[in-house]
Amino acid sequence: MKNKQSLALLIAGLLMTACSTSPAASSTPTPEITPEPTASAEPTVVDYRNIDVQQLAKEGMKLTSATVYGVYNQEGDSVDSSIQTTVYVNDETKEVVFIDFVEALLPISAGGADGWAILDDEKAGALGDEAVITAGEKRYPAAFELNGLTWTAAASADSVVYTTEIEGEDIEFMSYIATQEGRAWYHESLAKPAQLLDSEGKPAAEIQIGTKASIEHGVGFWPSPITFPGNIELIKNYVYDHGVNYGTYPETSDIAKNDAGEWAVADVTTGATLAGAPNYFNLIKQAYELIESGQGTPFTAE
Repeated sequence: MKNKQSLALLIAGLLMTACSTSPAASSTPTPEITPEPTASAEPTVVDYRNIDVQQLAKEGMKLTSATVYGVYNQEGDSVDSSIQTTVYVNDETKEVVFIDFVEALLPISAGGADGWAILDDEKAGALGDEAVITAGEKRYPAAFELNGLTWTAAASADSVVYTTEIEGEDIEFMSYIATQEGRAWYHESLAKPAQLLDSEGKPAAEIQIGTKASIEHGVGFWPSPITFPGNIELIKNYVYDHGVNYGTYPETSDIAKNDAGEWAVADVTTGATLAGAPNYFNLIKQAYELIESGQGTPFTAE
């Protein structure tokens, strides 16, 4: 009997100790803590749309096109190509259904893609020392003939400047292709190679002028998986999906980079990160406005 009483007292003492050391229950439930998301943003996926404008016309779509010209880059750096932009618009819906860029490389480049006039050993040897100008570590032809015009080089710092005479006035190559007339002439010239002239003014070698597409510019060395062609496709896709209801750059703020380094147009993120993206948007807008003002050309399938 005494043992049972001792056991009861021991159990009661343990229960009292447990009650005195346990925290009081809270009347307010503890909120759950939601962890911050750690997943990174999804990479931009480029939708390459195989649009056949010839087929659209054959299927009965009434189309009007317009062509304009510009250079890359309007900010003044990396000027490496002349851009021919042709826009095709559905006459019924007024939507842009196809955009074609032809980016002709320049004889002298300020960055980006190399100029086509840089000579290799074979062509320099064919011209002879007297017909070659060295600027920096590069060699250029002292003169070349292209589409009826002869351009003569003069050394300028680490590069050269080509000039010719048009209507009695000397004009630099880059100044000439800054005009719509000069750019149209240049793109017409792509069909035939440039003739490199020797010291007697006779053709001694030739160079076929390339485009960014022909040399696969920005495919193998681009700093992101988008690549240069992918950036161009994202620019086109924005216009296909959203139209040209935006103001030009830099006159308006409709075209601007966001904090992620992507170009947004009219508050829609395009995914394009190309520094010269505004050039392309401006040219598309310019061509579209020509069509809207009645200055386009009806397009028929070949």
